[in-house]
Amino acid sequence: MGVLIPPNGTSSQNNAVAHPSGAISVDTTAYNIRIHDGVTLGGHIVGSGGTSGGVRQTVLDGDSSSGVPSFLTTGSGLTPAYTATVPLTTSYANGFGTSGASDVISQLVSGGNTAACSANTLNYILQTYASSSTSTWSTTLAPPQYGTAYNKAGNVSLTLNNVSTDDFGNPWTNTGSATFANTTPAIASTYYAVLNGSTQFFSYNGAAFSPSGFGNGGWAMRGWFKSSSLAAANGLMCMLLSGPYGVGVTISTSGKVTLYLSSAAASYDIANATTGTATLVTGTWYFIELTFDAVAGKYFVYVNGVLDQTVSSAVKVCGMTQMYVGDVNVSGSDTRLTGNAQGFEFLPYCQHPAGTTYSVPVSLPNIAAAGYASSWIDTVNYQWKTPSAASVVSGNNPTFTATQTVCVGEATAGVSTISSVISYAFQGQYVQAWQNGLPSTASTMTAADNLGTSLKDVKVELLCLTADNGVYSTVGTIQDAYTAVGSGGFAPCLTYRYRNSSSAVTGGTAAFVTENGSGASVTLTSANWAYRIRVRRAF
Repeated sequence: MGVLIPPNGTSSQNNAVAHPSGAISVDTTAYNIRIHDGVTLGGHIVGSGGTSGGVRQTVLDGDSSSGVPSFLTTGSGLTPAYTATVPLTTSYANGFGTSGASDVISQLVSGGNTAACSANTLNYILQTYASSSTSTWSTTLAPPQYGTAYNKAGNVSLTLNNVSTDDFGNPWTNTGSATFANTTPAIASTYYAVLNGSTQFFSYNGAAFSPSGFGNGGWAMRGWFKSSSLAAANGLMCMLLSGPYGVGVTISTSGKVTLYLSSAAASYDIANATTGTATLVTGTWYFIELTFDAVAGKYFVYVNGVLDQTVSSAVKVCGMTQMYVGDVNVSGSDTRLTGNAQGFEFLPYCQHPAGTTYSVPVSLPNIAAAGYASSWIDTVNYQWKTPSAASVVSGNNPTFTATQTVCVGEATAGVSTISSVISYAFQGQYVQAWQNGLPSTASTMTAADNLGTSLKDVKVELLCLTADNGVYSTVGTIQDAYTAVGSGGFAPCLTYRYRNSSSAVTGGTAAFVTENGSGASVTLTSANWAYRIRVRRAF
């Protein structure tokens, strides 16, 4: 006999109907029909050969706690683990075929280790399809990109190895026609740029990058520099938003690395001409790196892999639209490099955290090196793409290689152990449990959605617990949340999107309002309602 199942099942399995063996519910976390004697009537619906996962590029099902995914654990040492008490089922997008979406699904039925993480920083955990019952695991520091186009400005590699072309295709300008030479380079058998300290530098303007907005907020800018004169300060590298504010690194006339950091593009409030301890001399190559360690909340300056300066501040620098090599403008006038530069990089992660000494590079950056560059989820062609060869034309993308890979979560590592892990949401969606009682005016509501991207749709919903202020507010009614705007008007709650959380703000004059059925705006009574935040990945 047929059974009618209500269409509004939830992850808490609260839509039960009668069945000879027990109540039936629709579990929208695992997308199973369950009989409440512990038997599952039906599982995932997939295409022929298990090639369609519905929602693409996501973990479909796995271990959870109260409906929240928990299939990743801290594991042992610096290696997280995954559990599979509930089979870990993952859908990998692989573009399109003649029959539509061309995806594959793996289902792991026993737990194991993922891959080792880098210490003292945030790591992204990747699962790559091997077969329907096996996967390979890896980790990366580079935050994945999601979108219709690859953000070339998310990474920068200006080798200056006899070229002024950026390996990622970012459009740099060789202002003043700087020349190149190969006599005693920093890296054997390479070329470097020769800058005259007055009219020559490299610039990149109007790019849509923002170090404070990349993934975990960690970033680094670095390169090889050699000064031929310290009669005046030398400008090494900088990023600017407008005017003279942003990030700047110079060498003073006394040979000290000098740092400038601005958070609001109005002053150098984080660091204003702070100096390191090392004394740099002319005619010598130095590998200089400025990095923001978001886990520690500190900015570090390294000279030849040795910590030179620390600025403790969790405040992030302002967004940037300009980048310069061989030129720094921090006071309204230009400070330029008299000497040489090569191998300049901007990375959207902190590779050298905690002020720990490291070995300097022995080769120029290679964008094809594993984990070096951000991979890209191409939401048009639906593929995971990783840079595999440098761009050869300014403005054009690098070459990509597509693999069947999913970023399934992330881990924050300490010195020798994993301090925390996040399992990304099943099927790219999150529904918060109902929160009884409404917040007061000008309050922030937050939900840890763990979607791993800010590219998502956020909605606040209200559930009527007791009849309140109008014919549309009967008990059990769910409606969208609105706040007061102007005189008697209302609009949807203002929402904010972060990588692993979302938030919304209540109104300043009335926390929540609704229409009372007669065209009038009325304020909702806090105790009569519950609220929740619903989030769906936007791709």
